Amino acid sequence: MSAQYEAGICAGTFVDITKLGDELYWGGQESCSSAPADAIYPHSLRMVLRSTCNGFPCGIMTEQREFTSTDSPYNAVQTVNGFEGCVTGTTYDYDQIAYPTVRGTHYGPFVDGPVAAVDCNINPD
Repeated sequence: MSAQYEAGICAGTFVDITKLGDELYWGGQESCSSAPADAIYPHSLRMVLRSTCNGFPCGIMTEQREFTSTDSPYNAVQTVNGFEGCVTGTTYDYDQIAYPTVRGTHYGPFVDGPVAAVDCNINPD
């Protein structure tokens, strides 16, 4: 896992964006603690994958994919796993944004940090 964030009683981490075979892997996970231990608080995790071409004059990120965790809102852990097929091996820069919601409060956006240059274009050129 790479970058981390805090969202109320929850904490999240991003996976490192990487190419696995012919697919781009991205996503993250958020876990919540509660006090008292038997308290249950609904939460959700929505994540967005962004990209731009690699090098100059690139740099403006555009949203490519969006996923919301399909876990029960009452699970202590919310997970998003994104797999996108690589259309070409062209190098693109990617980052991801987390939008957690905890106990009805929206947190973020949290960006995972420096872009990841990956030899994978998920959209046709």
